[in-house]
Amino acid sequence: MSESEDVESGGDKIKEGSRRHEGNRNDDSPTGDNRDVSPNDDNLNDVSPNDDSPNRPGSRHRALRDSKDFLESPIDLCINSIDQSEMIPLQWENYQSNPLFLKMTNTTNTVVLNGLYPTRFVPTLNGGPLPSPYKFVQLHFHWGERDDLGSEHQVEGEAFPLEAHVVLYKSDYGDYEIAKSMEDGIIILVYMFQIQQNSRILEFTKHLPKLKDPYSQIPLDTVSLESFLPPLIADYILYFGYMASSCKHGVFWLISRTTLAVTEAEMEDFRKISGSAGASIGHNFREIKPTLDRAIFMVNAEKDMKRVLHVLLQGKSQTAKSKGRRESKRGSRRASRKASKRSSKVAKRSSKVAKRSSKVAKRSSKVAKK
Repeated sequence: MSESEDVESGGDKIKEGSRRHEGNRNDDSPTGDNRDVSPNDDNLNDVSPNDDSPNRPGSRHRALRDSKDFLESPIDLCINSIDQSEMIPLQWENYQSNPLFLKMTNTTNTVVLNGLYPTRFVPTLNGGPLPSPYKFVQLHFHWGERDDLGSEHQVEGEAFPLEAHVVLYKSDYGDYEIAKSMEDGIIILVYMFQIQQNSRILEFTKHLPKLKDPYSQIPLDTVSLESFLPPLIADYILYFGYMASSCKHGVFWLISRTTLAVTEAEMEDFRKISGSAGASIGHNFREIKPTLDRAIFMVNAEKDMKRVLHVLLQGKSQTAKSKGRRESKRGSRRASRKASKRSSKVAKRSSKVAKRSSKVAKRSSKVAKK
């Protein structure tokens, strides 16, 4: 099942779930408050490609989506084949602002986090390859049944246990529904997670056990995005890739090269989330698609490479090799000890046999004398 199908079907069910659990959706609006508010949709529906769209993100990098082929996402990121690029930094507005209302929902395909912001205080992203601002819509996750799989994107053939997608729409279109029908209407920021302690997402993952049942949703404390996701400003991978569903639609992907922490306990809670049939979702990531000749850029790469994706994976590979060597040495030592024990046992048995033979010989000698 594609991500667009996941989130599209999940969105319809969220609305149904909202009626079931919260009554009218307008209940999200704060009572007694006449400020304008911007409801952030629960779902990322199909976005129809519009080849005639005059507003194309990153005119400097039009090659991102000039291919005649529908090059799908997600992809395996081979760092050495990615072009380096320098751009102005990404710029956030209202990233630290708290929503008026924040909720988390089990859509039966994923876990979605979305909120309700005053219109002037919606988290908004600009700069970099973006010629105009994009506004925050929702955040959702992809995971797997084991720690060595779960992320939609891979790096050098390696997967991560968890991947977060921050969905934003182009504010020039004035409305999320309109933006969904435009080829440059949607961008997704991607964060990869590794198993570590001191998780920043504990603020809401601690509520995951309450979302085990299908279509369940819970209100959360109104915290800012900044409180659990570091703002993406530089050192990211940029490419354009379509999602296949009933209607192909394109997405600009901005993938942070800095990994975040998720604990084993949090991953176990993700894996207990139930789908529509009542059983665990299991995994909700899509298959890797061919990279082919698409344009992929590494934007404003940092000099400090200690925490970026490919270095971590190289470290993981070296660790695996070291572990393999250690296991090999341990195996050799174990084999040597076992061989020594066997030799000792054989020697003891031989000694016992020799003693028995000596006794038999003595008895035979006594019998002969008689």
